[in-house]
Amino acid sequence: MKKFWHIALSSLLLAAVLIPCFSTETAASITGNAEGNTLTSLDRSYKFNFTNQEKPGYQSVTYDVLKGGAPLYDSSVGYGFVNETSAMPPREVHIATITSDGTGFYITEPVFFAEPSQEKANYNNYGMAFRIQAPPGAYSVYVKTTSDAADTTVAVSGMQTSRLLGGGSWDSAKLVPRKYIVEARGKEWKYTYVNGRDYLDIEIEPNKTMIPVGIEEIVLQPILPVQREDGTLPTIFTLGDSTVKSYIFNETPMSGWGQVIDPMFNLRKVNVINYSMGGRSFKSAYTEGRLNDILMSGKIGDYLFIQFGHNDESTDELRRFGRGATEAMYETYIKEIYLPAIRARGMIPVLVTPMSRVRGDAAPGYVYTNSFMNRKFPDIMKRSAQESGVTLIDLNSESIKYYNEIGVEATTAIVMSIEAGETPGMTSGGSYANGHPSNKVDGTHFKEALAKQFARIIVTELVKMGQAGDTTSAALASYLKEEVASAALTGGWSEVFTEMAGDTTTGEDAYYRNQIEKLIQLKVMSKDAQGNFYPDMAMTVSEFVVSISKLMNVEESTFAGYPNGELSREVMGAILDDAYHAKFTSKPKYMTDYNGASEAPGDPCYDPYLDPASNCVMYYPLVSWEQITDTAQIAPHLVSKVKDAYELGLIRSEKGISRGKMVNGTELEPQLTVPREKAAKTLYFMWVLLQAIDVENDVLPNTPPVTTQSSYIDGQYLNVNTPTFTWSFSDADAGDAQRAYQVQGSTDNWQTTAFDTGEVIETRTSYEASAMQDNDNWSIRIRTMDTRGAWSEWAYRRLAIDTTAPTAKVVYSTVAMTNHDVIATIEPNEQVTITNNNGASSYTFSQNGSFTFEFMDRAGNTGTVVASVNNIDKTAPTLRIVLDKTKLLPVNHQLETVNASIYADDGMSGIDSVVLASITSNEPDDGLGGGDKPNDIQGAEYGTLDTSFMLRAERAANGSGRVYTITYTATDKAGNETTVSVTVTVPR
Repeated sequence: MKKFWHIALSSLLLAAVLIPCFSTETAASITGNAEGNTLTSLDRSYKFNFTNQEKPGYQSVTYDVLKGGAPLYDSSVGYGFVNETSAMPPREVHIATITSDGTGFYITEPVFFAEPSQEKANYNNYGMAFRIQAPPGAYSVYVKTTSDAADTTVAVSGMQTSRLLGGGSWDSAKLVPRKYIVEARGKEWKYTYVNGRDYLDIEIEPNKTMIPVGIEEIVLQPILPVQREDGTLPTIFTLGDSTVKSYIFNETPMSGWGQVIDPMFNLRKVNVINYSMGGRSFKSAYTEGRLNDILMSGKIGDYLFIQFGHNDESTDELRRFGRGATEAMYETYIKEIYLPAIRARGMIPVLVTPMSRVRGDAAPGYVYTNSFMNRKFPDIMKRSAQESGVTLIDLNSESIKYYNEIGVEATTAIVMSIEAGETPGMTSGGSYANGHPSNKVDGTHFKEALAKQFARIIVTELVKMGQAGDTTSAALASYLKEEVASAALTGGWSEVFTEMAGDTTTGEDAYYRNQIEKLIQLKVMSKDAQGNFYPDMAMTVSEFVVSISKLMNVEESTFAGYPNGELSREVMGAILDDAYHAKFTSKPKYMTDYNGASEAPGDPCYDPYLDPASNCVMYYPLVSWEQITDTAQIAPHLVSKVKDAYELGLIRSEKGISRGKMVNGTELEPQLTVPREKAAKTLYFMWVLLQAIDVENDVLPNTPPVTTQSSYIDGQYLNVNTPTFTWSFSDADAGDAQRAYQVQGSTDNWQTTAFDTGEVIETRTSYEASAMQDNDNWSIRIRTMDTRGAWSEWAYRRLAIDTTAPTAKVVYSTVAMTNHDVIATIEPNEQVTITNNNGASSYTFSQNGSFTFEFMDRAGNTGTVVASVNNIDKTAPTLRIVLDKTKLLPVNHQLETVNASIYADDGMSGIDSVVLASITSNEPDDGLGGGDKPNDIQGAEYGTLDTSFMLRAERAANGSGRVYTITYTATDKAGNETTVSVTVTVPR
């Protein structure tokens, strides 16, 4: 059916008009880097449509049967399918078998290729590859396939998609997270990719034979380089192989210069982050996305140190995902992939030639020469740097100089030459505790003592080149600690490497240099005033007790009972046994879990090429206690402790062992005096045994930092949903600085986390949260990590987020009409502070009017409410009484009806009542005189509005006349009263 559509559609597609997809305008310049190069970026996305349905803004890719079907790549057009990918070596893909049915371009592969026994490293499922002309820079890549993700592998420009799917970390200590991974769901595929060439390939590869896979749509969206925010530090990234890597204690004593170079810099001026990993080459660091993660994480003006070469020598360069490279491939990776991509992101590259390997079997007097004789990668890197205008540090040449300066014995001592009892660490072949599992002196890898010297060489070269006019070197040198920059100029490194002893850096006395320098650095052992260690001098019991007490943080009283004097091996064994049981309640993992185990393939830290050896090489002595021939020489009271120490692997035979061989002796030599260098060897072993296996192994005793939240007080209310949290970092260890931070928030007492920044490798001391919802129960916690990987305790704050203005209702002392003051009191809907009215929540009205209360809640939101009073009436009503009779004549002792007309008025609250209050007489009711009658006042209903009553026309015979006083009281609704009296007289 697909073939039918392939033919039928051709006539329709012939009429399609090609629409130019690429802007011909000059891309806008956005910034410049330290080398003066201009960065450019297209101002539009690249959109390709592989269906026969036109999409606005998309370039239609036409399937034309008459012209061979799928269009071939044409640089003048800017897109098309290719027969080979841009990978090195190129991968064969197919064009002739691509078909189209109008819904996309398809391909079906009948057979795949896989190299026997190398199926994961060298295979080809073929498929198709579509090339797009696009300048160096970062792109958000979106691919819509016609087939499901389970059947389809999508890749960009030779990258290994299987290594891009998972998260995790780039380093062994898990301090450097993988940030940019592939999203593949259904038929959609997304990745953020930094391109170094002027084109990139989108590869569609089937996972199964005879299952069609295809492509429907591609969108590339350019991503501009990122400016560094104000107040943040620049970053130096390091990228390399196992000689640059940061190692963990499980791998002790191996070290890389990228692990130990950061203390050379002032970490208050610059960050240093090591992305290096063992087994990597230019190719593998690119294909697994390691380089890509750095370029997407970096900011304009950041630096990237790159050293590759050792693994590039692998002779697997023709394998799809091999590590090796020809000289031409090596140069292409530098010039066409790495440097253009780095510069396109506004970052500044610094190339470092790989140090020369060391011959493990070199005899005294041997003169070291460059190990890169077959593939001259250092020379190619130097030439490429010169042609590209890139700063280069020639560690290769300087390493050879250093080897020959200190001599064969001293050089061999600080590469990975291991004898029994030096370290409980391990390699991929098993434990180092009985010597190197591979039975060799590993001259590629090295110990911390040599890693520090490589770091010294690098910073010295930076200072020298900076003074000679190299601007990149000068800028980097400005970030060095003052004492380091000074030492680089003068050659006096004693103030920087205070652990180095004058008598243990050359010749046979350098045999245990690595252990001696670490013990001096830990302040467990010491030099004399002249800076010498005296490795062959006898160790005393008291010295050893003091040293192991400091090292293991055990009270010296633990070792009471051992008389002072020269330390013998049997006494040392007993003391080690005491120290072990005082410190450990269970066996450390070096004794249990880590006996031949290694990372699994596919892990970003997996190095299948690092010292392969027989599996499950044990930690414990290879020679049993019963096989030791001189146990009878041990003092009886020490036998049980020495035996226990031996079976725990704390003390081993020193006779018959050799570096580069996994071998144990059969004699303990219990009476032999222990020299200081052998004591250092033993103490170093115990120091490693104390450490967590997954912590970087260059650490010193490290006081965790202290984080203090400084932005808000505990319990504070905030009126913003995007508060900025600030903190301060402090550390008791000199020179330690903040390396990372983490901020979390919760509204349910940490049952769940509402937001989490994750572990952010930055030195900033503030974080602006986003979209924090109104809630009274926020808890915020912040922690920081110092430069040596120690996290502080969480610093907590309880906060409330409230962005809603407070409201209030007004309650009045009365709402009825009143002739008293009215008190208005507000009742807010939450706790507030009154910001006027002297802070009082009540306001007294003595007259009608209004008052605006102003208040603020705990978060600072403000509100107002108006209190209005119009029920105060303090004015008495008016009252006028008019009687229809004011005189009673004739005086006939008869009752007369008197009617009153009441005129009451109140202009405010209104009349509530008018009542007859009283009728009184100035003469008694039974007055003197003829014809006197009782009950002179009748018909009056007091307390009511009685306007008609009877008064008797009667008076006393001997009086001056009678006066009736009629009193009315008018009361308004506010309670004000007016009393008016009128009179009726009975004249004489």
